[in-house]
Amino acid sequence: MRTKTMSAFLQILMILFLINCSNKKKENLSDVLLKISLASYTIDSEFSRYAISDLDAASFVGKWFEYKRINNSFQFGLSNVTAEYGIIDPLKLSVKNSGFYSSGAPSVIEGVAIIKNPAVKGFLKVSFLPVFFADYYVLKVNSDSTNALIGGPAPNILWILSKTGSIDTGLESEWVKYAESIGYLPSLLERFVQ
Repeated sequence: MRTKTMSAFLQILMILFLINCSNKKKENLSDVLLKISLASYTIDSEFSRYAISDLDAASFVGKWFEYKRINNSFQFGLSNVTAEYGIIDPLKLSVKNSGFYSSGAPSVIEGVAIIKNPAVKGFLKVSFLPVFFADYYVLKVNSDSTNALIGGPAPNILWILSKTGSIDTGLESEWVKYAESIGYLPSLLERFVQ
């Protein structure tokens, strides 16, 4: 089992930061942001090879309920999370993530998901900030596009999504075994529903 906790992307960002800090020549902030943006878009994690090639965007769009996730820093404290996707053009989707904090306060964030390579439609680069992209891999989708297994660039970034709010236990078990076999940590998956 892989024990890496830092994705290649974060390592590259740290290297770029250190190079920039040690560089005697002063660079302006826009140059630094451009480098970070390019690095976040061009660098892929080892999990990118598991993204499905035949994602049907028309079937994938719509509202998904987060069935389970590995808790992560960018969703910490959120429950009842949904993700809504829409088609902007053949290689770009709109993304709207919503959820609720324990206080009842809503959280809503909107962005875009870009299909990086038309030959691998399940490999998306998602951005909620103008200069930062994160890897988002559609690893599995069931035959009627009502359940999906989604991975990120590190072993501890994983979701099971459902358009109906549930998943067949046999399918869930199959996907958990698959996720583990490719290096994710599905034993950390939890339900976050109030």
